Amino acid sequence: MAIMANSIATATAIADLAVPLLSRTVVLAPTVLRVAQRNYSGTGGTVSVRIRNTRTANVQATPGAALTAVDVAETLVDVVVNHVYDLANLTEHDLTLGLADFGAQILEPQVDSVAARMDQYVADAMNDLAADVTLTAPDADAWLSAILDAGMTLDIQNVPEGGRFVAVSPQVARALIGHPAVLDASASGSPSAFRSAVIGQLAGFTLVKANQLAADSMVAYHQSAFAMASFAPLPASGADSAVVTRDGYALRVVRQYNPSTATEQSLVSVFAGASLLDGNRVVRVVKSA
Repeated sequence: MAIMANSIATATAIADLAVPLLSRTVVLAPTVLRVAQRNYSGTGGTVSVRIRNTRTANVQATPGAALTAVDVAETLVDVVVNHVYDLANLTEHDLTLGLADFGAQILEPQVDSVAARMDQYVADAMNDLAADVTLTAPDADAWLSAILDAGMTLDIQNVPEGGRFVAVSPQVARALIGHPAVLDASASGSPSAFRSAVIGQLAGFTLVKANQLAADSMVAYHQSAFAMASFAPLPASGADSAVVTRDGYALRVVRQYNPSTATEQSLVSVFAGASLLDGNRVVRVVKSA
């Protein structure tokens, strides 16, 4: 959907376009746990994500024996969130002479920059992990073997089979692309950065190229190993502002005009951050220095 320069583009119309753009632009965020805002609590720049603890079923030893009740427990994991934004100034010359399509020329680059920052938070959480495995001068077969070993490690930890990913740096992706052991995972449907980043399937993992990962590294994980906290700020008072939530993503869009400078401003923003939730559900592999 294009927003032409001479159309009446309200913040709501822009936000309705911005959120689908965001969901098509992120790469790592779709591979991790994204928790609904109702599960957040906290103040300042930190939110606590409520994670349900794993429960173990009991067995009634004999008919009529008393049953054992276990309280429901949750673990709180702190995630630091920041106000991620892109603010663009548009002069009268821009609006009148240089702008043909607001969506393509202004909104898409703004959403791209916000999405890149959101993905960077996930990548930072991955890059901050200590290496579990270090490979010396690995070739493609060594990286593939490491993926199989990572799968075994997750199996031993009783990590669910579904929702497993391997995020790989561009160097590792180059080694793996085209290898006969990696099943082609060409995805149909609407284009997205995530679909474009998927390079294949192996041993129950979806392999995703992530440019933000440290060079010559990969991270095998279950989606519940990391959490992405993402929610929109409140609508801004005194300006044309809207908040849209769709497909697990939310953005706030603000449009306002400054008559003292004859400048219009377009603001796209979100609160976002990421954190490790469970170190037993992730294996990081690196090439030795």
